[in-house]
Amino acid sequence: MGKNKELPYSKEAEMAVLGALFLNQQCLFKVQRYLKPDDFYFSDHRDLYIAYGLCMAENQSIDLVMIKKKLVQMGKSNELDIRAYIEHMTEVVDFVPSSDSERLAKYAWVVRDCATRRKMIDGYEKAKDGLYDMSRKVRQVSDYVLSEILADQTQINHVHSIAESGGAFLEELERRQRSGDKLPGISTGFDDLDLMTGGLEPGKLYVLGGRPSMGKTALGLNIASNIAISGKTVMLFSLEMRNYEIMKRIVSAKTRIKSQRLKTANVSDDEYIRIADEVGKFFPDSMYIDDSGFQTMQTIANICYGMNTKLADQRTHIGCVMIDHLHLLSPA
Repeated sequence: MGKNKELPYSKEAEMAVLGALFLNQQCLFKVQRYLKPDDFYFSDHRDLYIAYGLCMAENQSIDLVMIKKKLVQMGKSNELDIRAYIEHMTEVVDFVPSSDSERLAKYAWVVRDCATRRKMIDGYEKAKDGLYDMSRKVRQVSDYVLSEILADQTQINHVHSIAESGGAFLEELERRQRSGDKLPGISTGFDDLDLMTGGLEPGKLYVLGGRPSMGKTALGLNIASNIAISGKTVMLFSLEMRNYEIMKRIVSAKTRIKSQRLKTANVSDDEYIRIADEVGKFFPDSMYIDDSGFQTMQTIANICYGMNTKLADQRTHIGCVMIDHLHLLSPA
């Protein structure tokens, strides 16, 4: 790291979070879902955040008396240290600009953003050292960057209390009621399938299975094109067909023109207009096709991450990843 470069942090945001939580304690469970003690740069802020959590875990109110008690339990037995913590706690509460939940979330995300940057700086420094080490393969360093640095940005604590889970469920239910979203996931374009599955939900794996020549790819491409036409971005990995062949099958399904006629360009002027209309329904960045053939789960993850980085400039992201066929994936 450069000589004059200081690690990212925001003392004001950390104080604002602690002060807002002291005044608005019911928000602690929500904040704990994405803000961890290690995200605080200053050790006294980290200790106070832990003390807050201990109070709430024992169903006790967060006040100066209970904070002092929890600090003692944490091993902060020096009376001067305790007094310094309490004085700082008073300063924190006086400092906070606003304790409403919306502003609190903004303060917390500033703290989280700074913490993520610090972790990435540390990780990339280690990756740089790895590249200088000629005994390590470039692929090993690349895998380290993906799994240890980039993946850490989306790491969350997967242990949740029933209160957290219930609150998150009610929030999502209320959001869908307000927005009119009946499906928790992305619509496939097939009403009966959506009714059974609830749409394609984020983070879930769906497998289309069946005997050879039963229409698995045809159904998958129909779902992919329906999602793309609805405005969501689809990343399609084709391990068997080239992108031209995929587009031909999608157009054939949408226009009801036989694939063989498209293959031989045996279409009328009216049919050509229908084909152009169907192709025009796709948003410019609604579907990307990778037809390189050889893929592993690692290369697919790398490509998707790169695409999401590119799409971030357009304020969008990949909504669905489709692989045709799974059994053609290489294990390494």
